[in-house]
Amino acid sequence: MNKNPMNKPRRSRASIVDRPEQSLTSRLTRLTILEPTTREIGVRPVRWSLLALPLVAVGLVFAVREVSRVEKVLASEGARAQRVIVYELRPGGELTVPIEPGTEVFRVVAHAVRKGALANTPHEAHLVFTAKGDKGTRNDEVKFAAPGTTARVTPEDQNIIVGDPIAINVDAHGLGSGELKIALASIADADGVLLRVYRREHLDDKAVADRPSHLSAENRSRLAHHAGEIDWDELEPAEQAALLGARWRRVAALPNANKGIVTKAIAVAAPSKAAGVADADPALLSYDVRADERIAVIAHGKTTVRARADGDPESKLLATVRYPDGRIVSLEGKGELSVEVASDEEVGIEVTRQTPGIVSLRASDPSKVEPSGHVSAWRAQKDRPLVVRAGSEPLILRLSVRRPVPRNAVETFSIVLDATITGSEGFQSVAVDKMAQNQSVMLRANRSRSPFDRYDGREPPAAPTNSAVFHVLVPGGGTLTLTPADGPLDISLGELDPDAAPRPVPAYAADQPWPKVQKVGDVDWGGYVTRRPTNYATFEAAADGRSTVRIPHRLVPIREPETKAPAFRIKRPEATDAITRSKRLFDPTTVQFEIDVPGGEAMVIPVRAFAHEKLDLIARVDGVAIARRTAGAAERVTTPRKFVVEDEVRTVVVLGDDLTPGKHILTFTPPAGKKAWVHLPWTAKPRLPGAPPPDPHWIEGDLED
Repeated sequence: MNKNPMNKPRRSRASIVDRPEQSLTSRLTRLTILEPTTREIGVRPVRWSLLALPLVAVGLVFAVREVSRVEKVLASEGARAQRVIVYELRPGGELTVPIEPGTEVFRVVAHAVRKGALANTPHEAHLVFTAKGDKGTRNDEVKFAAPGTTARVTPEDQNIIVGDPIAINVDAHGLGSGELKIALASIADADGVLLRVYRREHLDDKAVADRPSHLSAENRSRLAHHAGEIDWDELEPAEQAALLGARWRRVAALPNANKGIVTKAIAVAAPSKAAGVADADPALLSYDVRADERIAVIAHGKTTVRARADGDPESKLLATVRYPDGRIVSLEGKGELSVEVASDEEVGIEVTRQTPGIVSLRASDPSKVEPSGHVSAWRAQKDRPLVVRAGSEPLILRLSVRRPVPRNAVETFSIVLDATITGSEGFQSVAVDKMAQNQSVMLRANRSRSPFDRYDGREPPAAPTNSAVFHVLVPGGGTLTLTPADGPLDISLGELDPDAAPRPVPAYAADQPWPKVQKVGDVDWGGYVTRRPTNYATFEAAADGRSTVRIPHRLVPIREPETKAPAFRIKRPEATDAITRSKRLFDPTTVQFEIDVPGGEAMVIPVRAFAHEKLDLIARVDGVAIARRTAGAAERVTTPRKFVVEDEVRTVVVLGDDLTPGKHILTFTPPAGKKAWVHLPWTAKPRLPGAPPPDPHWIEGDLED
């Protein structure tokens, strides 16, 4: 190897520009440790580095001053800080970065910046993204609120103020190689933005295998959450490996397309929970709302929830507050309003604004506000059906189906889904409307646009409708194919776990009225396990194949469930340990109850239960192995149920239309060594000759005997 320094290639100016992460200081400092570069002029060798000594000396003076300032910045932030180089973008300016092969998502981190002073309020900004690749193009516009707080950022330039960061994801699936152009259309009350860009890349097998040892349980859960999954532990090993195989890498600006771009150096600290470090008034969430879209949360006292119309202090805010007893309180405010939640109180809060724009929520105690839930949805189309194959055991699938519609739509939309089931030994016909035999089940519903649910993203281009829920029974070894009849449909899948714990259901004191509201938007039972379709790779490869739907927790009005009577009265078993309460006969839970279930419809049976002490009571149908139909669609699915008995309570037990017609056994099981009694809508026993007629046994809808 030739070690003669004279043969070393001379570093070009372009190679310096290719490394934007190096500041002027680091480049000048680096000149002092390079080996001398020698070139012959005539016959005399000349060391060019000697000629550059005056320039180096001047540069070192400025370098020492800059390094000193950097050290002070980092020292002030401590171990939490890291030094990063950012690109300055002013309104009308552009930044271009490369789209490398395999890029799926860009993450753009933005900071509001201003010379002098920066207002401690959100600054509405508008970025325009233009992506051009050799396989496609995509244009996006994103409006967001750049924080005005400065708790996490310290600039090296003492003449500017830099706001805390906000991250924006840009979809780049299927674009191939090319360029992404980022333009700043506008920003309110700031000179511009400082940007840094990252791309998501995949890791090799060895890096993936080593990565779990470096990720804590909290970081793994956060990784799953950012990917739109419910929880890390619910993912299959292949899905976990897929998430571990992705990592974010910094992207540098293209030098040939960004002449004159200005860079800045800042120290950025990680979020801190320490008092006085984080934003004193952080927004819990911030959504761009249009038309009648609303932000909804459930808050528990004691706390104060404040809503703000960001960017327009003159805009009127409207709030609806729902209480558990059914009361509704309407509030309004100009630019901002507050909702006081008393101690030991639970309320649902729904907020919108009169003009389109961003609404943010804050709370005096953020821990008292429930966060939104979310589900993954697979976008099926006519030419991209969703397929689920069952293993050796039959499947019971719950489908939550939504249609993407315009965000200002007011009409009702049809949801029509062709559910075709093929058996393990060729095609098997399936009951369509629970009476006829046909090749497929047409699942139908009508739904309007949801003003509460939204697709993930600060300004999603569409809104989901309210979900339509269907249940489909797939035989062991069978295949279910779901094909939309018209337009795309977003389908979320849940698979019933046969070993799941009994489903908790509410029970209410017998002398109290039925509750007025119920909570929605949360997974109240883990019996349905989130799963992906068998042909998930088809959806993952498509730019619009998968999405995340945010579902806020809300309190909604409910009505008392309609129960089936008198056609479904139950014959009382012979029991010696029966008791009477308020002229009602309660039989002990040591006996079984036989019910003749008709085909084609679900049964909701009213139940009264009594115990001398507080206990859990479990209701089961057919014991461990429920006698269900082999295949088809069902409105209601039969599962074990658990409810709390304290003195005398009321509840309902559901026998779904998934059951085979005929005799089924209903049992109630208390904890070992405990006793309980139940009252059902009994069949009247024959009267003895001359006996007076009995009192009415059932008044439909009143849960009374």
